[in-house]
Amino acid sequence: MINYIHEPTDLQCGQAVLAMVLGKSAEDMADLLRNERETTLKEMKDTFALFGVSVSSQRREATSKADLPDLCMLSLETPRCWHWSLYAGGVFYDPEHGVMDDFPECKRKYFWQLTKPRHRLTDTALEDALMHDDKPSEYLSLNRERYPQLAALTGIPQPAQHHMEGDAFTHTLMVADEAAKRRDAVRFPLGFMLAAVCHDMGKAVTTVTENGAVHALGHETEGLPIAAEFLRSAGADGHICRYVLNMTELHMEPNIMAGAGSRLKKTNRLFDRAEVPYDLIQLAVCDGLGKIPPVSYEGFLLERYDMFREIMSRPFVTVSDLKNAGIRQEKLADAAGYAHKLRLAGIDRENALIQTLSQKGFK
Repeated sequence: MINYIHEPTDLQCGQAVLAMVLGKSAEDMADLLRNERETTLKEMKDTFALFGVSVSSQRREATSKADLPDLCMLSLETPRCWHWSLYAGGVFYDPEHGVMDDFPECKRKYFWQLTKPRHRLTDTALEDALMHDDKPSEYLSLNRERYPQLAALTGIPQPAQHHMEGDAFTHTLMVADEAAKRRDAVRFPLGFMLAAVCHDMGKAVTTVTENGAVHALGHETEGLPIAAEFLRSAGADGHICRYVLNMTELHMEPNIMAGAGSRLKKTNRLFDRAEVPYDLIQLAVCDGLGKIPPVSYEGFLLERYDMFREIMSRPFVTVSDLKNAGIRQEKLADAAGYAHKLRLAGIDRENALIQTLSQKGFK
């Protein structure tokens, strides 16, 4: 069933189509894409792929409603512009014109068929528990032997002053239950739940006790191949794996930065590295709440995230700007990277361009 969503602005028809198919809001999709303007075909396909929705490889032209499959994304040449729209179950859900029985006024009409899978993992029992159970910890605890990468956390000690709940396995179960409370609010629920399960797998190979103190230095990176093996065994595709491994690698950083009161530039750089910054914040919050005593820096992190979004919405130096300013082709990537660092520091487009062009070796 499709819940109709009107485009928030006349540039966000693509975000609205994605939101209707994926059961999100248009604001969620703009946030995920980091784009509040027109969406490209690549952005549409990549976002659908992230959520496991297959998009047909070929664009086909339609002359009438009878040509359309049961679910498809439409590209329509309307009197005003080319425009994304949606057809599902005999009904048109047009982000600009509303719910309709036939095409809105348009000349050329193209479509791509969409196919939504029932499951994303071959391990459907795991997926069902993570996506539907209020306490996925019950399934994970009962079936721990099915998942050796998870079972390996049993008995792994943690610093008592921060983790009075016990071993790393118990902590992981608590984080998974906290994540279940937030999965409907995040951008990518299945990946988010898997990240909650995978985030501390590296503790099984990095935890040591020295002079009575427990350390698991580097577990966020040493755990990446372990988490990757867990994901492969569950049948996760490449999009899920990329998201979960990114979340696993970065999961400690938000709370560390919040606890230290890090500068805005530093949190901006972190959010820029994240596949989905909002989801990373929520994972960090669950990591802090899924232990005894609980701790949360959610207020600080969401405030910084709002600042990040505002900065990223401003005009910025593009590759075209750099080309037009005379940057040599072989130096474009370096110059663009430098300009991007200035953008993350909050430098406005004009001054960022001036500073970039002043650097030796770019021209």
